[in-house]
Amino acid sequence: MNNLTQEQRGAKEAYLTNQLEQVLKRYKQADNKERAAIIRNIDSFLPVTSNDEKGFWLKLRERLERLNEKATKIQ
Repeated sequence: MNNLTQEQRGAKEAYLTNQLEQVLKRYKQADNKERAAIIRNIDSFLPVTSNDEKGFWLKLRERLERLNEKATKIQ
């Protein structure tokens, strides 16, 4: 992401933020099987992502797991 212009960085950040919001919304409405599938999907492409992207997806995955822990405690 270092070779992008400031405008490109801003656009990429906006896109990733939008993706994050969509995944979180879907995850909150998902049942346990779909939640597990979402985590597996993230895990499946982590090995082939760049370090910049990997950081984003690892943070998202951690956030999803925290949501899952909260939902498990409530039940």
